Amino acid sequence: VPILLPKISRNSIESFCFKVIRQELELLDINLNDDEWLRFTENFEAGLSIRIQTIRMVKRYINALIFALPQIKNEVNIVDFLLLEGMRIFYPKLYIDIREYSLEYISSISSQQNTPEYKQNESNRLTEKWNAFTNDVRSAKKLLFCLFPNIRDVFFTLNPDNSIVRELVREDKLQPKQRICSEEYFCRFFEYRISDSDISDVEMYKLFQQFTSESFPKTIDCFFAQGKADTLLLKIRSRLKDFSIQETEKIAITLAEIGSQHLLNKNQ
Repeated sequence: VPILLPKISRNSIESFCFKVIRQELELLDINLNDDEWLRFTENFEAGLSIRIQTIRMVKRYINALIFALPQIKNEVNIVDFLLLEGMRIFYPKLYIDIREYSLEYISSISSQQNTPEYKQNESNRLTEKWNAFTNDVRSAKKLLFCLFPNIRDVFFTLNPDNSIVRELVREDKLQPKQRICSEEYFCRFFEYRISDSDISDVEMYKLFQQFTSESFPKTIDCFFAQGKADTLLLKIRSRLKDFSIQETEKIAITLAEIGSQHLLNKNQ
């Protein structure tokens, strides 16, 4: 005689999922503050929960995180990564579309495009496309509004629902660094690694820890020798607001001296 087991409630599945994710983050020494954890759980409930029907599906999600997080921690926004990995598993066609057509998701609306007519047409086009990817397009949109401010901007004036307003308020508190909506970090979320032409955030942190030591120019020289001068300049430029005028001058002089030497060596 078959035994009919009671169906597990969605709240129980969510609680189990959150508990295990907390445990895995602690094991990896990844600490989310209260605001970050709330951002994750609210968007999980709004965008992913509807797709997760069983404990087995939760375990599939957890196993994906166990594999990927150690490779990318300290290099991406963890909440963005948790949500995107959920999208990879539970909205696979949408995930592939984001990966293949990144500019649609991370490019800002130009001043010429910032009109009600353009936004209406663009929202209709995107919604029609997303409908072909999933039956739960309403939930998928909420994930997209969280991860991609530019997508949120297209829909906001047309349909300012609670999820959009909540993320707009939250955006002011978020650090822009390491977000998937940044061109600098986008590829890391999909490749689970730092590309050969890139410089990791850990390396940049170590570089600036050496600021007052003799190792500082030596490390910069090493990046130049590796062909990463352009990447280094872009990363330094994005962090200039963190430095005093005197520190900025020292960085500029060091870069100029090393850059000149490398250019001289190249021309010889």
